[in-house]
Parts: sequence; structure tokens; C-alpha cells
Amino acid sequence: GSTPRVETIKNYIEIMQKLGYTKLYLGLSGAYHIDDEPYFAYKKGKYTTKQLQEIDSFGKEKGIEIIAGIQTLAHLGFLSMHDHFRPLMDTNATVMVGDEKVYELIDKMFASISKGLSSRNIHIGFDEACGIGMGNYMKMHGRADGKELVLRHLIRVLDIAKKYGYACDIWNDMLTEKCDSTVTAKQVKDNLHDNTSIVLWNYEEKDEENLSKLIDETLAYSDKVTYAGHAWKIAGFSPNNRNSIATLLPQMKVCEKKGIAHYMVTLWADKCTPCGWYTILPTLFWASEYNLGNTADKQVDKE
Repeated sequence: GSTPRVETIKNYIEIMQKLGYTKLYLGLSGAYHIDDEPYFAYKKGKYTTKQLQEIDSFGKEKGIEIIAGIQTLAHLGFLSMHDHFRPLMDTNATVMVGDEKVYELIDKMFASISKGLSSRNIHIGFDEACGIGMGNYMKMHGRADGKELVLRHLIRVLDIAKKYGYACDIWNDMLTEKCDSTVTAKQVKDNLHDNTSIVLWNYEEKDEENLSKLIDETLAYSDKVTYAGHAWKIAGFSPNNRNSIATLLPQMKVCEKKGIAHYMVTLWADKCTPCGWYTILPTLFWASEYNLGNTADKQVDKE
């Protein structure tokens, strides 16, 4: 699997500290343990609560906040592999909006993460819920407005997160996509909690004018917007640091101009990519140097 060992995470934390980073989003999805749910991520590489506590403690020593990145809407296809969870699913990878047993499971997700990690910041996913409302939901309730389903589900999940004291990050795509929906940007904005941030992700965009437009469009949905770029390691055995840096540069420039204070560099491992975790360190080093004002690009901008 693509779940790094605890020692690998600790090593990464040490490197991040030296590079000046302060937060590590630990992409968990199905890589954590829930006490009374033995079929949750069954036979997948996952961390025990004790292991998460170990990572969390080490992060504190190094000044790195460990933040969980979980999924509470889509990318949950591993649940469909078991009869126990299948009734909770709308499509193969997306849960059934409105099903109380779904929210009981999500409550257990937050409870489990809260035992392992001390940070009360958490990323709850919500990206790429393709076909939402078009599977079992439509069979049971008829055709529905997909974006309305996403917003309705988000309201419930944010309320559960609040019970555990969490401030949430959510991916932007399902809420801000241009589609045939009656849901307005104002409706989304009015229903977000004050401590909820929308994370705009567009990993390939390099045009500064387009980037500025994307940020402005997203700000219509929330005053709290952050940006996620990508260190490319998902296309085989080799990284693409040259392209990563060429893409991060205009993105970070525009974020700085637009007053977006938080820029995240993602390190996805889609389909257990064989590309090593350390191969993209040149990109992480460059991003840190840019942020510190030590790159030629930043120096030119300052003149």
C-alpha cells in the first residue's frame, strides 16, 4: 500500500522542520483504526490510535502540527467492499446523504481521530463526489440536485465536527463547480461555520490571470479560502520536480497578491504510485525558499 510507516513520517517531520514548514496534513482516508468497526478499511495499511499519538507527540516536539485529512463524503470505495457498509452507500465510493447510520459512522471517524491527534484542525474531504444522488439515492428518493445534496451533507458533518471542537477544511470542487443547480454561492457561504475553510485545488493551472479569477470565484463562497498545489509524484516511478516548481511559482505568486495566507503543497500517492516520498524534496525545498523570500523570483518581485 501507499501508507508510510511511522518512522517515515517522523523522518519527514524532521525534514519539514528544517525547511521551515509548520503543518503536516496526514492523508488518512481509510488509513486509521475505529475501535468498534473492524471492517473499516479492513486489511488496509492503517495507523492505530497509539501510532497516531506517537506521530502527534513527535510533531509537537518538532513544532509541526499534525492535521488529519479524512473523507466524509466520497473516496470511500473501500467501504463498498463489505456487506456491513454497503447499505450506507449511494454510489460505489460516495455515502448516502441523509442516512442516519452514515452520520453515526462519521461521528465515529471524528471520535477516533480526536483520540489519536491533538490538533483541532481537520480536513474532511468532500472532493470528486461524482454521480452523487445518481445511484441508490435516486432509486430510493428520485432525482435530486447534486450540489444541494453536497451542501445538506456538509451541514450535518460540520455539526458533528463542532461537537469535537474541530475547525474544518473542505475541497472546493463540489461546492463551486458550475452545474445545473439551484444552490447559490450565498447559500453555501451562509451555511459554512465561521472556522470552515474552502481549499481551492487546481494543480495544473499556471496562468496568473486565470488563477486570480479562480480565487475570486471561490471567495464568493467563503471568506476563508486557501490554495492547494501539487508536487508531482503520481505518474510512475519518477517525480517531476521541474514541472512542480514551474506550476507552484505562479500559484504562490497570485496567492500572495490576493492575500491568501495559506498555501498547501500536496503529495498524492494515487493508486499506490511507486514514486518515492523523498524524490519530491527539491520541490518542497523550493517552495520553502520562495516563502522565505530566498528565490530569484521573489527577489525580483520585491524590487
